[in-house]
Amino acid sequence: MSARHIMPLETSARRAYLVRLRPAALAAWFFTVSLLTFMAVLLVWTAGHDDVCTDEVLHIPAGLSYAQKFDLRLNAEHPPLVKLLTGIVLNLRGVQQNYALPFWTLANQGRFHSTYFGQVGMGNWLFIHGYRPRQILPWARAPEVLIALLLAGSIFWVARRLAGLWAGIFCLTLAVSTPLFLAFGAKVLTDIPVALMVLVTLWRLGALWREPGSRNRALFAASFAIAVLTKYSAGLLLFCMAAFWISMRWPPKLSAAEATRDWRRIRVRATLRGILEAGVAVYLFDLLLGCKQPVPPRYFGQPLPAWLRHRFILPVYTNFEGMRIVWKFRRHAAYLFGHHFQHAEWFYYPILLLLKSTLGFVLVLLVAASLGVRRAVLSNNSTPLVPQQCRIQWRALWVGAAVFASICMFCVDDLAFRYFAPVVALLLVLVAPVVRAAGQLRRGRLLAQLGLAALAASSLASAARMAPYFIPYYNAFAAGTPSYLVAGDANSDFNQATPEVLAFAKQHQLRSLPFDFFGLSLDLHAIYPLIQLWDCQTPPVVGTRWVAVAAPFVAQYHNCIWLLHYPRQALGGGAVYAFHLPVSLPPAGAPGGPPLAAQMRHLVPDAPGSRQRLFRILQDLQLYRGKMTRKE
Repeated sequence: MSARHIMPLETSARRAYLVRLRPAALAAWFFTVSLLTFMAVLLVWTAGHDDVCTDEVLHIPAGLSYAQKFDLRLNAEHPPLVKLLTGIVLNLRGVQQNYALPFWTLANQGRFHSTYFGQVGMGNWLFIHGYRPRQILPWARAPEVLIALLLAGSIFWVARRLAGLWAGIFCLTLAVSTPLFLAFGAKVLTDIPVALMVLVTLWRLGALWREPGSRNRALFAASFAIAVLTKYSAGLLLFCMAAFWISMRWPPKLSAAEATRDWRRIRVRATLRGILEAGVAVYLFDLLLGCKQPVPPRYFGQPLPAWLRHRFILPVYTNFEGMRIVWKFRRHAAYLFGHHFQHAEWFYYPILLLLKSTLGFVLVLLVAASLGVRRAVLSNNSTPLVPQQCRIQWRALWVGAAVFASICMFCVDDLAFRYFAPVVALLLVLVAPVVRAAGQLRRGRLLAQLGLAALAASSLASAARMAPYFIPYYNAFAAGTPSYLVAGDANSDFNQATPEVLAFAKQHQLRSLPFDFFGLSLDLHAIYPLIQLWDCQTPPVVGTRWVAVAAPFVAQYHNCIWLLHYPRQALGGGAVYAFHLPVSLPPAGAPGGPPLAAQMRHLVPDAPGSRQRLFRILQDLQLYRGKMTRKE
């Protein structure tokens, strides 16, 4: 048959398909595109508004060095993939790093302190002496914005497979309005990318057990390798796989012929082979990306044995060194509602999930939990909510969520809610069957569907109202408690609110503003001379009327409760607080006066005043008086 006879048939078939496509389906896809556009607008707005965050000072120059030098010496505590994407974009934009600085050599000495000092020096040069932050940040954050959109799209796709198109749209609505994704999806960080890859890897694990073919094994191995190259915490997926294997001793409604020992053995072998292939891929990637890095003279701070001084050992050393740094410098104590706990607490992350999620999402979680309990009690008479072809993937998702949540709750690191991002992403797809359950009600179906739509709409309204101050967001369950008392660290401020501090100083016509800012990786005074580095536990210069303090330093890392005796103003949605001081202050230890030396707290407990000493050393090494002037 000739082509002229074929084309009309294809055209008529396509036309018939479009005619059969219901208006409701067209409306659903319109909502999908609109929701992703809504999220993209908020992410781009946040990426252009927020100043350089604490960890970005280390990640961005590291990514540049990966793309320009094929050298992995910077920021070994995080895998290179996400930073490499940022480095490629900046390299295409013509951004250059100064590799003649002494910090570049210091970063390859095999000791943590020299490595950290080296990467801090490289980051300070890039943002202080090389380029303005506004020249770099929008382009550096572009790959992460796309990854956050890809995460939202993946949540939609998985939820659609589990419970239908409208369930996918429901979960997508909750995802695009999740403050955690909007806050850190526009930063050069690894938390949102690893959430994406955990979701994809668990789905591919379920697909592999459903059909252990070569295609599914390759997709599983690729997703697991990308996850490991994104963040070392992706290694927890191995525990998820082990728990999933144990749970599959009771597989979901398989026939007697399928649920045999041989059936499980074939899938276990395919999984182990996929893990091995992923490990080989990670090794080859690190070997290629670090092909020009000199072998460091020391290994874990000790002289490197001769048999380890080999190019092919370097990727193994780099990964083990990164994991060792993460483990060595983990945090222990939790901080909630002004209370300092002595160690990690199991309720820390559940409370943050309750406080830092939109009220709509919290209520949906409660509805999903009650539905799960009800169906567990009435399991014999319940209509399945997940289709038969997705039962194994569903098992992999909820087992993975349970394992990740348990490790976060009972681990030794109660720090930032962003580490809980994989659990949040999994919860967003696990609530998908709620929509199908509402559609199966015999009575009150319309009311239940309208209630779910109202919860989703309220989440969108909350996201639009809080923009662009997503990091210090707390919902109504916090009862208006100031952010410095609710929780600390990056849950309230990540050094992103500097533009609000500068605007405040300009509004009040201040020539200088003492600012106790968060972190110890960037000297803000060298970028913005108006800002003066200050420790809020010491009285400011005589005559100073206004001071600013980052929220985590008011009560968590520093003891600056004495400032609450004076008028204050929240900046950046509560990330920073400005205090108006009197002309004269009471003496140390008196009400309204700074604390005594014995009552002071420090970000690095063993090194008080470490920020001042670090920036002074950088200045002594003539970092800020280099040969290359800042590019305007």
